[in-house]
Amino acid sequence: EQTAQVLTGLLGLLESETDRQAASVLVGGVVQLASLPEQTAQVLPGLLGLLESETDGQAASVLVDGVVQLGPSPEQTAQALTGLLGLLESETDGQAASVLVDGVVQLGPSPEQTAQALTGLLGLLESETNRWVASELVGGVVQLASSPEQTAQVLTGLLGLLESETDRQAASVLVGGVVQLASLPEQTAQVLPGLLGLLESETDGQAASV
Repeated sequence: EQTAQVLTGLLGLLESETDRQAASVLVGGVVQLASLPEQTAQVLPGLLGLLESETDGQAASVLVDGVVQLGPSPEQTAQALTGLLGLLESETDGQAASVLVDGVVQLGPSPEQTAQALTGLLGLLESETNRWVASELVGGVVQLASSPEQTAQVLTGLLGLLESETDRQAASVLVGGVVQLASLPEQTAQVLPGLLGLLESETDGQAASV
């Protein structure tokens, strides 16, 4: 009961804390105290809730670190991933997006979690119009795709997005992701026909030069 009360107090202090160092100390206290599954379940929604209204990239980084350090259970990790992906959906700042994507990458170590994170990031890329945020999303996808199956899935997704992309800068970001991922001969064989097909149908000289 006392631990739950202290955790509630620390989360309350974090809500109004604007200094990064002080916030880091408070988050450290929360992580140390929340050693039991029920305590993690108490603080995880609190940290994710604070992230929703956090506009400072450095402060957000402290909160994301706290979420990762809590070592949530598989069910709680799925909840945290859903929360971070939801925040990314409305994020327009590249630095803040980088912090959130980093959290997604760190939380997705198991095949199931990686699959959830990859699907979420690719889905966000479909509607992302901010080049800097898109670049962070592609970076996250590249880091997450560790197995040949995941790489094939991501390459298919990126090529699909390129097919309907009309903005040169956005296309450049997507092509960069494709090039980073296609390191094996079979992966190169997968993407070459797609890229060549896109070049054939590209009438805009600038987009074709990407």
